[in-house]
Amino acid sequence: MIEDYRWSHRLIFVFTGVESQPGLVEQLIAEKKAIDERDIRWFFWSPECLKTNESGIKGRESLPRDLLRYREETKAATEVVLVGKDGGVKLRSEKLDLDAIFRLIDSMPMRQAEMRAADSGG
Repeated sequence: MIEDYRWSHRLIFVFTGVESQPGLVEQLIAEKKAIDERDIRWFFWSPECLKTNESGIKGRESLPRDLLRYREETKAATEVVLVGKDGGVKLRSEKLDLDAIFRLIDSMPMRQAEMRAADSGG
């Protein structure tokens, strides 16, 4: 299921042990424009729920198992994982810092090429 996003989308996984992590989903929703510009699909996972900005997910039954392959054992309340379009893990963090994630993505060669293409109208 996650493999379906390779070369088309960057992925942000937010793992938390409790659903009530204040404001994480709201942060992701509030940055919709910047997230869409960067071809990001996000997935918020807790034992109680799974939320995402992706609609019509194929293979939804295997999604929790696929997501959890990216989670590492940590004592932190939250784990954030950024996966690039090439499928490689680009960042692991204990907090959701979208500005830092956007800066990291914008520094990547593939994103640089996307921005140049957008500037030239292509």
